[in-house]
Amino acid sequence: MPQSLQQTPTPVEPETKPLFSVWSTPFYDHLHQKSLGTTPAFHERIAGALLGFDYTTSYCVVGAGVGASGSSIHYSESLKSHAHLNEEFGLAYASFQWNRFFLNATLWGGGYQLRTARNSPFSISSKSHAKGYLLSPHLEFSAAAYRKGLWTVEPFVMGDWVSSWQKKYTEKGASGFNLVVPRQYASLLRSEIGVRLYETLHYTWGELSFEEKASYVNLAPFQFNPVTTYFVGGAPSAFSVSTGSNKVQNLGSVQALISLTPKQVRYPFASMSFQGEWGSSYWSYLGAVELGWRW
Repeated sequence: MPQSLQQTPTPVEPETKPLFSVWSTPFYDHLHQKSLGTTPAFHERIAGALLGFDYTTSYCVVGAGVGASGSSIHYSESLKSHAHLNEEFGLAYASFQWNRFFLNATLWGGGYQLRTARNSPFSISSKSHAKGYLLSPHLEFSAAAYRKGLWTVEPFVMGDWVSSWQKKYTEKGASGFNLVVPRQYASLLRSEIGVRLYETLHYTWGELSFEEKASYVNLAPFQFNPVTTYFVGGAPSAFSVSTGSNKVQNLGSVQALISLTPKQVRYPFASMSFQGEWGSSYWSYLGAVELGWRW
């Protein structure tokens, strides 16, 4: 064990009570979804960053931020199709602490641009450029069920409702298999319940904190129904195509986080986290770092 973790912890009060902070969080996510109903299997890699600003009082934190991400999606080998998704979003949040109880509410919103290359029969490619909007409220409640010394055990429950409005678009290409796809609305309810374990070590220079989480996650999609479409310049008859799966998924999730908060506010605070989620047909690995300043 490093010498710094063997010294006797000493409670620390900051030199001045910080009211403001600014932070930045780059992240990377790699996920895989097996074929689910009429939805083909795919791999997706996502990279992005968040930038935010906080105001802190004795019992709450309020803040806002902006972010952007880009992702690359590759479908199953048999389809030889791929897509690229860019997102720009903003968020506003507030968290409240009452003794052992914690409440967090966040609202995400923004736009996205989706470019796809879809292979028709005989490996004829059709390309598209779709645009849309996202809105996602988040609510979390937790309570410290056990506190003793450096240890805190905290059960929690949280939920996210992600809604997507995608505009109408028309595929382009040299083939006669280009589609006209109408506007679509779909949503996903992500529910999570679990427990967190915190350990905080206090030193004369600041705090070193650890967090571990284990939880159950339920993903419930809504209105991923087939849409009526037709070929560009083709016969007037229309037909239905699948836009996703309405099947509910159950996942297990674990997370580990380490954070460092110096006593002197002129030094930055930092954290690093990893989260994994697994199900019978899905897995995801998410890594993130955070760096911020207080004053």
